[in-house]
Amino acid sequence: MLTSADQWRGMTSSAETASEWNVHSLKTLLDGGKTHHMISGFGDYGGGRFVVVGDNQDVFYSDDNCQSWKHSLIPGPPEKGQEVIAYGNENFLCSFKNHVARSADGGVTWTLHEHGLIGWGNSKRGLSFVKGEFWLTAQKGSHGRRSRDGITWKNLPKSTPGGRFVESESGTIINVERRRYDIHRSEDGVTWETVFQAAKEDVTWDTAFAVYEKVNSLK
Repeated sequence: MLTSADQWRGMTSSAETASEWNVHSLKTLLDGGKTHHMISGFGDYGGGRFVVVGDNQDVFYSDDNCQSWKHSLIPGPPEKGQEVIAYGNENFLCSFKNHVARSADGGVTWTLHEHGLIGWGNSKRGLSFVKGEFWLTAQKGSHGRRSRDGITWKNLPKSTPGGRFVESESGTIINVERRRYDIHRSEDGVTWETVFQAAKEDVTWDTAFAVYEKVNSLK
């Protein structure tokens, strides 16, 4: 497991039991630079790779279960606004308001590509990988885009809700969204049903995440 913070606290990782945590300093990698608002992701690239993206286009990646880290940069002028990292089809994507950053070599080099949501508001962490492609949605499902490689994008069906998506091994998709107080479910990615509705609207739903993992046993 990996958590990320900022240039002062660095990253923190733990093995399977989560009973012990290791802090990874960024001072040497940054060489006097500054970064903040770091987000982390993982992909099955080359046997498994952790990728962290922070302010000012800074990227940190590890291919040895967080034992050591390397530094790279996303091209372009320094900016903030990185939202979420997703992995699929051998590509890492990091979403920003007007474009996505794409890496096909595990975070070593990056290219920028417009996703087509300009003018539709922030994506608000609406990037996911389901059905063999990346899905990126604007707030409240006002508009959505899809791509297999992060380079070429086309529209999602108008019925697609906003937010984040996870897919089970059977193909069922579950959807949640920040500041939306319900959970949607779909078998085909086109027709959606509401399977949960919160009893009341409150701040505990301000940030929404969805995670899928097969559970082998319960204790």
